[in-house]
Amino acid sequence: MSFALALLLAIGTTTICAAKTFVYVSNAHLDRSHRALPVHRLLRRQQTRGEPDRREWASRSGSDSRDSTGRNAHSILPDRSNKFVYAATLGADQVLQFTFDSKTGKLTPNDPAAVSPGPGHGPRHMVLSPDNKNLYVINELSGYVTQYAVDSSKGTLTLIESTSSVPADAGLAWGTPQAPVGAAPTPAAPPPKDEKPKVWAADIQITPNGKFLYSTERTTSKIALFIVAPGTGKLTYVTNFATEAQARGIRIDPSGQYLVASGEKSDQLAVYKIDQSTGKLGEPGRYPVGNGANWVEIVDVQ
Repeated sequence: MSFALALLLAIGTTTICAAKTFVYVSNAHLDRSHRALPVHRLLRRQQTRGEPDRREWASRSGSDSRDSTGRNAHSILPDRSNKFVYAATLGADQVLQFTFDSKTGKLTPNDPAAVSPGPGHGPRHMVLSPDNKNLYVINELSGYVTQYAVDSSKGTLTLIESTSSVPADAGLAWGTPQAPVGAAPTPAAPPPKDEKPKVWAADIQITPNGKFLYSTERTTSKIALFIVAPGTGKLTYVTNFATEAQARGIRIDPSGQYLVASGEKSDQLAVYKIDQSTGKLGEPGRYPVGNGANWVEIVDVQ
């Protein structure tokens, strides 16, 4: 199964339900969809056909479930009860919410079907608090982290607040969504000479104890640190740390002791020790990984 999941990471953000029976894939740039792929079918395809082409995964039809989303569906995440699923669609400025049938893998739009952080934010990646009470979304275009309260019985989200991960002195302006792959380019006037560089936020993670939350921003190559308030789950921005060039994926190990970061323009991974009382990152160790690393996954090898 590890190999099948590795193939899917090339398409878009991929996650597996708690029962480990369905893999969910979001296609950010290909066909505005997310899909439910039974794990047993992935393994059978791997064994009989080898590695599929990236676009083949996005275009297959049949018994796999595909649900249409708004433009740039960037990530999909089941909740910890395995009853509900959320999908972030950057181009539509929405987080879609579904009920989840763990036997069939079917997703049914919840009521309401979506929530929004507001126009122009661009929801990208998501993480749930360890107690399953809050969903945090990093918005790619604004750099804000939006907190939603999760209704444990209905699975619906309620917007609490949005907190910036990018300090004002960074000098960045909000970004704009990229066109889908294959779309005709839109003619644009040359930017003014004094135009500010754009926010380009990427990933988000929370420590297993729920005390600290981190996010990445690619333009400045920084990792932001937030403290999570006990009880309310509200965020307080603390500081940011320089990391790998064009910072992309981060992951925290299951013990909550270390944070691993990748950069799209770096050939190294950075590994930081997390201060357990403040959440601050220590001096990193660096390890070669080759060019263009953009995603980090930690697996338990037995």
